[in-house]
Amino acid sequence: MADVQLNIIKLFSQKPDVELTIHQISKNIKKSYAFTNKYAHEMLKQDILKKKVVGNAILCSLNKDNDQLLGLLVMNSINKKMQFEHSLKNEYKIELSDFLRSIDGAKIIFLTGSSMTIISDDAAISAKKVAGFKINVISYDSFIKNKGGLELSDVIVLKNHEQFWSMIYR
Repeated sequence: MADVQLNIIKLFSQKPDVELTIHQISKNIKKSYAFTNKYAHEMLKQDILKKKVVGNAILCSLNKDNDQLLGLLVMNSINKKMQFEHSLKNEYKIELSDFLRSIDGAKIIFLTGSSMTIISDDAAISAKKVAGFKINVISYDSFIKNKGGLELSDVIVLKNHEQFWSMIYR
């Protein structure tokens, strides 16, 4: 998979329901129209993107029923986590790693801005283990109901990338 395709998926993952023309995609990923067009058409052929023709324009959107899409979203999510970890000082990397291993019962853990959210069916147990941190502990059902209010461009998934993206597209 070419980096440009991952950049296209990254663009769409920030607003999963958006429809963009190939021209809009090329401007957002800062590549030429011809270059972007080649990769977008390849992704259309693979059914990763859906297309809708409006006049002379082709509107592209994510095909949420495509299994490859989930894999690409997970790859982008892992890359984002690695960039975040790389930006941390060593002592914070160790502290974060130890912290993530210490959380039992957490289905998913992600960051948004300065908050960490833990999705757990047993919120009370998780809350006791993370006292003192700026943490939100929510149930799986609460997350499903309120996922629409999540600004995906700010999310850094720390644990269970595949499950996170599966829940977003549910």
